[in-house]
Amino acid sequence: MKQACSSGVRFVIPVVVHLAVTACSSTLPTYLDNPERNLGVNTAWYGSDLRIYHSALLDPQGLALRSPGYIVGVENIHPSSAAPAEVKGVALPRREGHVITHIVRHEKQPGTNPSKPMTSCVLFTMLDRDDPKSNSPDPDHHLFERCPPKGGPAHDNGANPLALLRDRLVADLRSENYSHIMIMVMGWNTDQEKALKNFNSIAGHLSDEEAGEGFHPLIIGVTWPSQWQLGEWSIVPDAVVRGLSFTNKAHDAEDVGKSVLQPLIQAVLDARKIRNQPGAAQPTRLVLLGHSFGARALVSAMTQRSETQEAAGESRFNAEDRLILLEGAFEMRHLFDEQGNLRSQFARGAPRVTMTASANDSAVSAAIWGWYAGDIDTFNHVCRTNAVRFGNLDIRDVGCAVAIREPPHEYGLNLCVETAVASVPRPLEGKPVRYFDAGHLINCQQPFTGGGAHSDIFRRETARFLMDEVN
Repeated sequence: MKQACSSGVRFVIPVVVHLAVTACSSTLPTYLDNPERNLGVNTAWYGSDLRIYHSALLDPQGLALRSPGYIVGVENIHPSSAAPAEVKGVALPRREGHVITHIVRHEKQPGTNPSKPMTSCVLFTMLDRDDPKSNSPDPDHHLFERCPPKGGPAHDNGANPLALLRDRLVADLRSENYSHIMIMVMGWNTDQEKALKNFNSIAGHLSDEEAGEGFHPLIIGVTWPSQWQLGEWSIVPDAVVRGLSFTNKAHDAEDVGKSVLQPLIQAVLDARKIRNQPGAAQPTRLVLLGHSFGARALVSAMTQRSETQEAAGESRFNAEDRLILLEGAFEMRHLFDEQGNLRSQFARGAPRVTMTASANDSAVSAAIWGWYAGDIDTFNHVCRTNAVRFGNLDIRDVGCAVAIREPPHEYGLNLCVETAVASVPRPLEGKPVRYFDAGHLINCQQPFTGGGAHSDIFRRETARFLMDEVN
């Protein structure tokens, strides 16, 4: 009897394994197989599903902004041997590189019916099912709606994606009195779906906090391939994979800043300049907001800006513009030049820089090899020593404060951890860089995230702080 049972087990186990594997795999094509394969944005050799970085194309009505604006999808493409030299007017890198593969527009539907939801259309995409020879009633087999012409080219064929975005922004700024353009970039281990949730949380809380008509933002959310993820059959713990990816993703964040965010920011500045002709309404403010490696990417983008771009007559930042770096996963030295002076891109106060650090953030404090901006130890050395230098860095233009619950601000509710109050001897007034101990409001374990309070930036009290810094 025991022998028969043993034989049965030997038969059942391979059958169960076979059924499990075949049930989880399929030979059916998915929506965008061919272009995904050509660009190398389907699956990685180690099993990671790279489609999570263009999921807004695969589920266009399910994943959307709740505020008017754009999703700019950046992917690290690896062109196949079958890929053409260029797609939709964009030259492909020979091996790999970070490229804008799609731009999705979100706007309110016309009409007075308040129950009408936001609608979306695709302004630009390198991923589509174009098949003009098909006899189908829908010859292009579109998975999503293309944006109709509005103050710019009708189609993205042969058009630079940032030129398309710039032209649309000019039309947007002329037709709507937007108070702010907010470019947001999230950090490590944030796919496109999570990034959309985070964009909506920040913009939604800011709108709730501003009860009047003074805050009417246009959102530009930039998503990028910020994580390593092995296949579902991997036996390697996720924590190990994430730890090993740190250096790689830090480098990727800097490359995204240099190759994508810097020209994107310039396109937005150009659109604002075109719109802000004499006689125009109040100029729209530009806010660059980054979290963690997203802050690192924005710092990288800013350091690429040359003096020529900021010269008179060029599209440039205003003193009312802001650079918000929340729990920055970058070293303080990135703000300074080789001589230890604050870089001109940050020293001129246009845009004015705001940074936060929190004692409850265990993610940046784990990077013991560097002085990361989001780490409270860095804040203490810069702000609580009353020194004029931090190593070889001249920190006299860095102002410091504690973000604490005091009228009229009343942010920092100490929801999870009571944080001690400690004064800082370096005032904020007139400083181009403002550095805050934000332990009073960044002090909870954000659900579904790690790193202590590293990602605790999506609550209403943080919006109170941000609204003060944005205005």
